Amino acid sequence: MKFPPTIVVLIAVTACSSDPGGRDLGATGSGGADGGAGTGGTTECVVGTESCACTTRGACDLGLMCRFSVCVDAMNVGPDASVDSGLAGAPNEDAGSNGGSTGSGGRGGSSQDASAGSGGSSMGGSAGTGSLDASFPDADAGQDSAPPSCPPGLGDCDNSGSCETDLTSDPFNCTICGIVCPAGFDSTQFPLCDNNLCKLGCEAGTEECSGNLLDGCEDILSDPLNCGSCGNQCAGNETCQNGSCTSVICGPGTANCDGDTVCETTLGTLSDCLGCGDSCSGAPNSDPVCTGTGCDIACQSGFDDCTGTPGCESDLADPITCGSCGVQCSSVGGTATCTSGTCGIICDSGKADCTSGPGCETTLGTLSDCLGCGDSCPAAPANATSVCLGSGCGFTCNATWGNCDGNDGNGCEHDINNDPLNCGACGKSCYGGTCNSGVCSQDVTPLYETTTLAPAQIALDATHVYWTDMIADTVNRVPKAGGSIEVIATGEDNPRAIEVSGGFVYWANDAVSAANQKIKRAPVTGGAASTIGSPTTVKSARFAGIDVDSTHVYWLDGDVDDEGCFCSTDQTTEVKRAPIGGGTTETIATAAGLFVSGLTLGASNVYLAAWGNWNSLWAYSDRGAITWLPKSGGVGANVTDLPLTTQPTSVINNGTYIFWNGAPSSTNGLNPDGLQRVPTGTTPNPATELYGLIANVKTPLAADSSFVYFMGNATPKKIQKVSVNGGAVTDVVIGQPVIILDIEIDSTHVYWINQRSIFKAPK
Repeated sequence: MKFPPTIVVLIAVTACSSDPGGRDLGATGSGGADGGAGTGGTTECVVGTESCACTTRGACDLGLMCRFSVCVDAMNVGPDASVDSGLAGAPNEDAGSNGGSTGSGGRGGSSQDASAGSGGSSMGGSAGTGSLDASFPDADAGQDSAPPSCPPGLGDCDNSGSCETDLTSDPFNCTICGIVCPAGFDSTQFPLCDNNLCKLGCEAGTEECSGNLLDGCEDILSDPLNCGSCGNQCAGNETCQNGSCTSVICGPGTANCDGDTVCETTLGTLSDCLGCGDSCSGAPNSDPVCTGTGCDIACQSGFDDCTGTPGCESDLADPITCGSCGVQCSSVGGTATCTSGTCGIICDSGKADCTSGPGCETTLGTLSDCLGCGDSCPAAPANATSVCLGSGCGFTCNATWGNCDGNDGNGCEHDINNDPLNCGACGKSCYGGTCNSGVCSQDVTPLYETTTLAPAQIALDATHVYWTDMIADTVNRVPKAGGSIEVIATGEDNPRAIEVSGGFVYWANDAVSAANQKIKRAPVTGGAASTIGSPTTVKSARFAGIDVDSTHVYWLDGDVDDEGCFCSTDQTTEVKRAPIGGGTTETIATAAGLFVSGLTLGASNVYLAAWGNWNSLWAYSDRGAITWLPKSGGVGANVTDLPLTTQPTSVINNGTYIFWNGAPSSTNGLNPDGLQRVPTGTTPNPATELYGLIANVKTPLAADSSFVYFMGNATPKKIQKVSVNGGAVTDVVIGQPVIILDIEIDSTHVYWINQRSIFKAPK
């Protein structure tokens, strides 16, 4: 099929001056002779506008291009679109044919110097008008004579005097002599002049289909998108041959996928499975494959399609699909597993797989399967029942029995219902009380137990029990509720008497060496200890008592032998004090030939228990007395004189009464006089006996507003109490195996030392 050339675009141009600057070209035109047409003045060419012919891009403004000798926006040029160039009409060749009045000159150029020319007068009709908006090389300004008169569409372009040129179709003289239509953008385009307009034609076999002149004309002989004509698109398996869509027949397994006449594509691949573009894609845990029936998937190793959903969603290592679809592992009594396609199970705690049945069907912890399958427990020993424990087979004691010797061979040998050493449980001691139905008759709680150390005295504050240890040479404390032992001070020298006041603990080092005989204190929570005062005696000092008020520490420095025996009349006891923060030690009283066994503080006075009559001479006599003296020092006076041979010890007070107990004289061995009292103050009063024969040695005392607590005169030892007004004596704690060294009380409990340990019990 042959295709003729086609015309694709209309380009209109007008004449301009050949001077690209367009300067001062508007000279006045001359009138035509004998009524001929007047010649117009040349128009200024403003380079870069659409009304001016151009030759290069530089002749156009920014953003415009020089195409077809016109400054145009190339992006707006399309098929059959005329460039708006302001084309003026062609010269009127008939103008002035009859002569007549003065013809008017052509329209002046745009320059301010280009004025309209005027024509001469003539007979006949009026002169015609000419209008050339742009200057061309052959349009001479101000020409006095007209060219030969040519019919419309013809011109004398070779100046031969004849009208030999067809201005409507000559691409070298289009519309006006000398106007050459520009060439196309590529070889598929050619210039032509059509009806006075420059146009682009497409070569045979091409057409302008894209709407873009710049890419040339499209090949309609072979382009499958424009086959034979613009927009005629061939089918996918067709090619365009000589302007006609032609089917391509390919052999088995091949296809023509690029639109030419060659079956270049091999089918059966992932990109072109059954046809061009038939692409295969994978799914989860699979790889795409192309089969004879189309795209499919191949499961990756360890996966399968067990549900029919897209992809290979089933993990063959999952106990639900172990090795293959439909194989589900048992999880009875445990957690199912799948290893290399084989089912397994991890048994739950307390479960085991003891049979051939599925899962972990056997419960462990039984007498037949204790820690494992077949782990059977033996019969129980005496007074016991066989059990399976966390550590294996064992036994538990029957009610009221205990295995207190730790020997499994003899079973549960102790009757904990009635054993005071194992009351209610092995090792639960009633500490001297009885055991009835597994309950102790007394509620004794050990706070500190030892077999080697030796607590000497105790003191209390709101939360702790404090004590001195004369063997370990330490000061210690333990919470009243029980707990860990805290060491407050170490490296002391035979610490004995102790008191607690104002956040500090005070104690007396009752050392053999006079250099170490000191009163010291430390914070109750521990810290550096400081010295409060030092005794100044040449013989061994024994601190028979210590007490503290808000300003001073008071203590006794007694000159006795190691046993505390007052054996001669040359004994001397000093009463001393020092500020609680440390400072000068004062001796506020000295008793020559007298031994003082204890002191206690009142509001203004110091009360002393003296062995011997504390008279104005402070001389010794074979009787005792309770004496007072001012805290600041001075001569004391007796509060009460005691009977012959009475030697008071363990003096205390409760703010209302002074209490003490009488001890036998070392010189005559008489019986003690018992627990006594006298009102506090300085007025002498006779002593009142509250209870007789409380002990045959010095006994510790403690008192509150209602009762006095003391160590009773019995074996084993006991703690008893009696009203401050006398009356019946009540046992508080009984059965103490050794002597009680010290007693303290708070609002709810009584605390004591029995040479090795510290205990408490309800009051």
